[in-house]
Amino acid sequence: MGLKITSQTQTGFTLIELLIVVLIIGMSAAMVVMGIGGDHNQEEAHKEAQEFLLSGQYLAEQAVFRGETYGAFFYPQEEEDGTTHWCYQWQRVRDAKWQPLEEILPRCLPDDFEVEIFIDKQPWKYDESLEFHDPVMGFYPSGEGSASVNLRFFRKASAQHEANEEEFLLAPMGELHWVTEEERLEKFQ
Repeated sequence: MGLKITSQTQTGFTLIELLIVVLIIGMSAAMVVMGIGGDHNQEEAHKEAQEFLLSGQYLAEQAVFRGETYGAFFYPQEEEDGTTHWCYQWQRVRDAKWQPLEEILPRCLPDDFEVEIFIDKQPWKYDESLEFHDPVMGFYPSGEGSASVNLRFFRKASAQHEANEEEFLLAPMGELHWVTEEERLEKFQ
């Protein structure tokens, strides 16, 4: 009885070879995503704009539904570290005075965002000397808005990031438009 020696050839890949291929594909995909879609600053501006729009549209509907008046108050807030954030707070009229909403908390924009507001084409400036401030925009039970309001919040360009801008328009008939998003969507149609 003799031993028969046969040679076998290996077909397929080893586990290590497969892991190396998967690693290369993963690293390539990560580089592509970072190269074309990784603008964190733009995403942050978009997220803040989306939050503002959703709360504004919700309150425009609630003004009619509940028969209440709602307004957006913008103000600078200085932090302990010396940085200043633009913040806004939605309020409603109760007992003949403006009162903060419990269901929508005040929101502050990132510290390097600026706010620019025009009410009936006149620039609005925050005045620290005033004890009481009027809202920059409001929604009435009739469905109307307080005035024609153009609101922009933006991040100025610097060495670290590109300029990012989000713009809103409140029409006197109470419609809140996210102008920059509408323009972006029109490009895809």
